[in-house]
Amino acid sequence: MNGIERTLAEELSNSGYAELGRLSIIFDERGRVVTLRGRVSSYHLKQRAQEIARLVAGGSQVVNCVDVQPNRQEQNHAGPNDWDDESDPMRSVE
Repeated sequence: MNGIERTLAEELSNSGYAELGRLSIIFDERGRVVTLRGRVSSYHLKQRAQEIARLVAGGSQVVNCVDVQPNRQEQNHAGPNDWDDESDPMRSVE
């Protein structure tokens, strides 16, 4: 692990988001490219990881290959067949 990888790993771990500390970091010194890989539960965390990488890597290019997989709890939202009669906005009012 080189200096940028080590520093970035520390910053991600200290970000307050445990998921960011588990991301994989690869720095290509010749091409000056930082690549992030792994999974997080939200697009906010993906973006946060990229912002931290840009700050640490300076002028290096950041390639964000982080996948977003929302937690099951976040996926449980009302679908089109989940309305009850009282909250259905399409029900006719008589």
